[in-house]
Amino acid sequence: MTLFRFDGRLAVVTGAADGIGAAISKALWAGGASLAAVDIQPVDEAKITGGSAAEGQVFRSYLCNATKSIEIAETCNAIQEDFGPVDILVNNVGGGGTDQNNDIETLTDDEWDFVVSLSLGATMRFSRGLVGGMKAKSYGRIVNISSSLKDGVLGRSARCAAASLTSLPRWD
Repeated sequence: MTLFRFDGRLAVVTGAADGIGAAISKALWAGGASLAAVDIQPVDEAKITGGSAAEGQVFRSYLCNATKSIEIAETCNAIQEDFGPVDILVNNVGGGGTDQNNDIETLTDDEWDFVVSLSLGATMRFSRGLVGGMKAKSYGRIVNISSSLKDGVLGRSARCAAASLTSLPRWD
């Protein structure tokens, strides 16, 4: 039994292959949503769907490097071409760079750029790429998942990137 029903809705989940993204994808699927699962690695359909589907329910996996603006734009376009406008976007992709022990004094510019691009930039770019369809149909939900890095694995740098997610503007 699921707590919520999403029958007839299309959900996009970024970072869907493992962890929280996979769990969110499973819950949305169990609730009846069709799913566009986005990750840098293939998302295992059987892992998410359990091999079952309701009538009309569709699963598709999309490969995307979420640090690349052009790949995000292409992925958003492909999803909308395949499904039409999105109902739910779960921005879950994120990360903290290559050295999880760095702090603000030793964090390189490349690591900082990676953290901001993956944790904040991807959220803005996926939202930008999909919100138009939501607005056109006067329905849409965007859920931004903040990194656990906000608690300080990389000191203030990752906390800034993660905390910025809560400051992205709303559309009404």
